[in-house]
Amino acid sequence: MTRHYPDLPNDNIHDQACHWHVILRSDTVTREDQRAFNLWISQSGAHQRIYDEISLSLESLDNIRHDPDIKMLRIAALKKTRYKKKYMIAAGSIAATMILGIMTLSGLPPHYSTPDALEEIKTSDVLETAIGERSTIKLADGSLVDLNTNTKIRTHLTAKRRLVILTHGQAVFEVAKDTERPFVVIAGDQKITAIGTQFEVRTDNKGTSVTLLEGKVLIDEIRIKTKDIKSSPPPVELTPGERFVAPTSSPPVVVKVDFDKVTSWRQGRVDFEDELLIDVIDELNRYSRHQVILGDDSLGELRISGSFKTGSFDNFLAALAVVYPVTVEHHSKESILQWERKEN
Repeated sequence: MTRHYPDLPNDNIHDQACHWHVILRSDTVTREDQRAFNLWISQSGAHQRIYDEISLSLESLDNIRHDPDIKMLRIAALKKTRYKKKYMIAAGSIAATMILGIMTLSGLPPHYSTPDALEEIKTSDVLETAIGERSTIKLADGSLVDLNTNTKIRTHLTAKRRLVILTHGQAVFEVAKDTERPFVVIAGDQKITAIGTQFEVRTDNKGTSVTLLEGKVLIDEIRIKTKDIKSSPPPVELTPGERFVAPTSSPPVVVKVDFDKVTSWRQGRVDFEDELLIDVIDELNRYSRHQVILGDDSLGELRISGSFKTGSFDNFLAALAVVYPVTVEHHSKESILQWERKEN
């Protein structure tokens, strides 16, 4: 049975591991803290594994600690904890989640900052949409953000800079012009910098992409420190109509795109042109809790073209059945595509 310590933020192991990382690296750590941590570690192999993963991430990203935008994320976290251990404990959940979402990027020690720096954050918000939702939001600086389905961002606006973290999902940013305050978006391991422009960013388990619709953006990769300094690629500058694609498993590339196709989701539809059915279904499934499943892997090789309404599979499945010999089995939470059976 797992013991519940009164100081731990909640029952989430990741949050608890982050909590212990903060406590053990603070200037006020005690022997009692160390004993309690040792007991927590001994209770489960998962405790040790997750704690080690979090510690390794923080240590390996030390090379970007001086990036001003990453520093600001750290400042936002410290503003919640205010240095002192008693505040860290009282706000345990906040500190833990900020470590995962912010400190993992910064690699800064918990006590890094100054009282003056803590006052820099002026506006900080978390904005998100559920599956199937879209939302247009005006930020405090006048910039507009269109959030697509299942998207989450964190905004940090100061007197000197504007920073947005795209945790997951897809968003279009129409940046209010302010030459004194660059507008920076961090998504995955990419940092996108703009002044007055319009661009789309998407990040998920497949990678991160940036599409420039208007103006100019600069993209830098946030890389783990290596012995080969020359391994860091130069910044990429996009022109309108270009998309920067950084897959998780291959080098990034820049490709030309169709404006209407890229932004069709803002009108509640998605467009496809000669694309694999498996990729089409993956895209459409983003917009609905009711999922379409392939009953046979070979179905994924079919080619699809068309424009379909997001959040509803009716037209898509009907069109599919007309073009190809497939049938659909409807269930409460999913629809299964199968090859049509031939009658003897």
